[in-house]
Amino acid sequence: MTANNVTKPTQLPHPRRFITTHDEDGKAVFSHQLHETVPFWPVGPKEEPAAFGLAYTTSTAPVRLAENDDLVAFANADKHRQTSGLVQDGGTVLRPDGRNGLLA
Repeated sequence: MTANNVTKPTQLPHPRRFITTHDEDGKAVFSHQLHETVPFWPVGPKEEPAAFGLAYTTSTAPVRLAENDDLVAFANADKHRQTSGLVQDGGTVLRPDGRNGLLA
């Protein structure tokens, strides 16, 4: 695995995220505000970096879901995903580790 070509060292399928919200009638629907595929980037030694990704994060507990506030906050965090910290103070982080499934 090279820094320019991060590949998953597993036969597992690439992680995908499915985010739900509500339509104007109050029915549950899938949100298309964010990409379903979770992007990965290399971290660690250039010779053998790990594949790292950010599937979802919240910045408050409890999470404010009204008016899609959580999606707006995550969209902003996702723009800066490669420079984000490992943890989210006062919130949660869901990161697929590129190897064994999901870490929270």
